[in-house]
Order: sequence, then structure tokens, then C-alpha cells
Amino acid sequence: MVLYYKGKTQINFLGTKTIVAILTAVSLISLQLLLIQNPLEIYGSSSVDGSNNNVAFTAVVDQVGGKPVAIKLNYAHFVPLTNNTKLHQVKTIVLYTSNPSIMDLRRVQNAVMKVYALNGTLLRTTSYPNGLTLNATNGKAQLATTLMDSTIKNITASVVFTDSSKSANYSNVLSVNLGLGQIIQPEYK
Repeated sequence: MVLYYKGKTQINFLGTKTIVAILTAVSLISLQLLLIQNPLEIYGSSSVDGSNNNVAFTAVVDQVGGKPVAIKLNYAHFVPLTNNTKLHQVKTIVLYTSNPSIMDLRRVQNAVMKVYALNGTLLRTTSYPNGLTLNATNGKAQLATTLMDSTIKNITASVVFTDSSKSANYSNVLSVNLGLGQIIQPEYK
């Protein structure tokens, strides 16, 4: 069937309909791929010492729509600084494991540690000022911050690996409860 004919120009109706259908399908598929937000579900976790003071996740990670990083606690402390007892340092070191894909390693561009008071109030947020680059599938990342309120005796530090804007999480959230003076050095087998 001819849709339009003038001189030597002819547009075939069935050909135009097929092309429009193909372009529509490609557009919809492309839109769906752009909207995938790399969901991350944690199916299980375990406390290293069973005391609930050290919630270190060894997680089975759902990798639908992305290949996130799994993190677990290597070290943490909440201690007064030696040169100023009114300032307290919160420090965490996490071990990470990622899939070997270069694309997966490039997705993670920062790590964020949020420090909360026992009542849930956010006290401090810290991250890598120039971003974090994962060069290997396994490694360590360290985050530290100083609290200037010497009356705070208990905190929760939460660590997560993110994108550069710190809006998309690419790891499980690791939370550690610490009392002032506490140092956690878990032993992993």
C-alpha cells in the first residue's frame, strides 16, 4: 500500500509502520535501561562477636542491575585524641570485595561514613574529598572524623560505598556501635 506518491518519491505504508515500531521499541528499551538504579538487597548478615557492638556484614548481594561491592569491618575505634582530650576521633577501616569488571570498579567513586548519636541525630559525615578509586577487586578503605563535643560517649558509625554524587549506594551499609575508648579489631577466618 502506498502512503504518499509524488513524482519519483514514494513512501510505502508498511515500511513506515515497521520503522516506527522498531524505533519505538528501541526507545522504550533504552529508557528502561537508563531507569535501572542498581538495586541492592542484603539477604543475610552476621555479627562478628555476637554482642551487637560490632555489626559487620558479610552479605549475599543481589547483583540485579549492577554489581555492587560487599564491605565488612576490619577495624574501628572511638577514642579521645592524644593531644586534646576534648576531641574524639571516630575511625573505621573496611575490607571490600568487588567483581573484577572494570565497569563495576569504576561505579564506586566514594565512600561515606556517617556518625550518629544514640538518639539517631547525625553528628558528622565524612568521605574522600577527591573521591575513592578502586583499583583492585579486594582492598581496604579508611574513614576518620573528629567529634568536637566531648560529652558524647556512644555513637554509631555507618559506612557505605557510593557514586561520585554520594546519592547511589554500591555496597551494603555497615554499621558499628562504639562507646568512648572502644577499639574493635575483629578476627576473620
